[in-house]
Amino acid sequence: MRLLFIADVVGKPGRAGLARALPELRERHAPDLVVVNGENSAGGLGITPGTAKDLLEMGCDAITLGNHAYRRREVYAYLDDSERVVRPANFMHGSPGRGHMVLDAAGMRVCVVNLIGNLGLRAARSPFAEADSLLERLEGAADAFVVDFHAEVTSEKVAMGWHLDGRAAAVLGTHTHVPTADARVLPQGTAFISDVGMTGSRESVLGVRMFTRKVPVLSGLSHAVLEDMASRMTPEKAPDGTAVVSQGEVGDRLYIVKDGEAEVVARGEDGRETDLATLSKNDYFGEIALIRDVPRTATVRARGPVELYALDREDFQKLLGRSEKLKSAMTGTSDARYVETQNSLLLRR
Repeated sequence: MRLLFIADVVGKPGRAGLARALPELRERHAPDLVVVNGENSAGGLGITPGTAKDLLEMGCDAITLGNHAYRRREVYAYLDDSERVVRPANFMHGSPGRGHMVLDAAGMRVCVVNLIGNLGLRAARSPFAEADSLLERLEGAADAFVVDFHAEVTSEKVAMGWHLDGRAAAVLGTHTHVPTADARVLPQGTAFISDVGMTGSRESVLGVRMFTRKVPVLSGLSHAVLEDMASRMTPEKAPDGTAVVSQGEVGDRLYIVKDGEAEVVARGEDGRETDLATLSKNDYFGEIALIRDVPRTATVRARGPVELYALDREDFQKLLGRSEKLKSAMTGTSDARYVETQNSLLLRR
């Protein structure tokens, strides 16, 4: 039986990368079973029915979770109903979802088990005792066990590998998002690695593009809000002279300049353009249309090649709902820029 295990998929970039890579991985390795950790697949924190569906439709057979399993309330009922998504088995009894599943793969009954570590994370019971209990209860019901051990501390993961050597086909560590160099087959035949790593943006810290900390209006926001915002953004490029947004059009995105420069101009009633500003690295634009629900009040044009990150309207509104501080800061900037644009055009009359 060939197993393909994919570690922590982080947000939209992780899902998009996996969608591109999985067909080639399937062709190259011909796996009988594909298991993916999806606990960060929704905005970098948690999972939703929608992101779970995305992962399954890509061709993943089973999804494991971790400490962010219950980050999003809308997934609770889905976890109870789904037979292809598991959360840590050593969470409290009665928590939404289940801790293991049995799948048919290559003529074998393969049990996928999810456990969470005790050290630095919240577990209701010891993962070691829970593993023993599960293997005892499922004896005869499965031919092989694959364990995703979602844990913070490397020593606890190594201990679990030795604890299950010869009893599990594989013990695969997740959570830290950094791949370790200790992949091996233990003496009794169990495949082990402390951490498989992550599937997400390379220009990131653990899958999160922390450039958001350098954007002045975002300074002081909580790590969780910044992490959520960064994970929802998608990269874009604008060649020299390209209008990223155009005055009068409907606005559906907020943009942050990653690299390069862009000019902001507004066209008056006489058709002439007025220069309003020059944007450079870590500046942002597009918030006026999203907050005030009006057409774009100016044109932003690339001055040389420009790299950007874009956040769509729906995600932007969700983030404003999460942080009153962000909402206040963005609204203040939007009001000031709107007044400045109108005053500049009035002066041209």
